[in-house]
Amino acid sequence: MNKPLTIIGTILIILGAIGFFYILEFLIAVIIGIAFVIVGIALGSGRFSKRAILGRESLVHCVKCGSSIRADAKYCGYCGEETK
Repeated sequence: MNKPLTIIGTILIILGAIGFFYILEFLIAVIIGIAFVIVGIALGSGRFSKRAILGRESLVHCVKCGSSIRADAKYCGYCGEETK
């Protein structure tokens, strides 16, 4: 999990609960808080890594066995063939 975004989201949810009597502000703060928590978890999971978001995560195929490997890898993880 991405700690800062998750913490900000949790604080916004708590602030929204404190301002419960102002229904509109409560709902907006809770929605924004939940969004921050979801984004924090997604960024921290690795599936949406900075490299993938910036478009640097590209895959190529091994010449020998045909398995998919990262373009920046030196060796195929399946057959051990050196990439070019």
